[in-house]
Amino acid sequence: MFALGSSLLCVCEHCGSAVARKGANLADYGKVAALIPTPSVLALGMDGDYEGAPPFRLMGRLQLDWGQGTWDEWMMGFGDGTWAWLSESQGRFHYMGQAALPPAPRFDQIEVGQTVDLGPPGTFVVAEVRSARFVTAQGELPFDVAPGSALNYADLSGPGGQMATLDYGTGDGAEALYVGREVSLADLGLRPREDEDRRVAATGESLKCTQCGGPVEIRAPDRTERVA
Repeated sequence: MFALGSSLLCVCEHCGSAVARKGANLADYGKVAALIPTPSVLALGMDGDYEGAPPFRLMGRLQLDWGQGTWDEWMMGFGDGTWAWLSESQGRFHYMGQAALPPAPRFDQIEVGQTVDLGPPGTFVVAEVRSARFVTAQGELPFDVAPGSALNYADLSGPGGQMATLDYGTGDGAEALYVGREVSLADLGLRPREDEDRRVAATGESLKCTQCGGPVEIRAPDRTERVA
């Protein structure tokens, strides 16, 4: 079931149940919701390479919603067993690799505009502090969190176009740090998929109410930016 040794959560491709590794045991979180249609150009199983790192494969897909839209996070599983995140939103991509976690402000204390010393990556400025709901997933993920949970995070901007995310999980204490930058699919050695489902997915359009004839706005679910 688990193809990557560092994965802690797996969604069965046959029955849609989320199963978590807890030591030598497995915990069943039940069936996850269906994926929200977004115009993603990526798919599980795609292979690529990035800046001399071991070849990677897209092993998992996480969909998060912060109340005004949904975005996709892809788990990149490298050939040496390590992993990183690839965030996809509005046609933009951000590679976010794991970094050593320095002492960091608590989630209930961190504020937009605050400067935070992240150690070797440098001093960053907090750009966004939010909670997002774990909507659904596909494939494997590197954490053990039940679908539907609220996940706390802070996004920061740093020197040289760097970006960082302090991951607080479901609590107030920082659990992980990811540092990276905006990338292109060419940087990652990935070719976008092209199919009819992707072209028609989640396109905002205007409809008329069947009762009064007035306009009804349809919001595309992926029309959101996570990284400032």
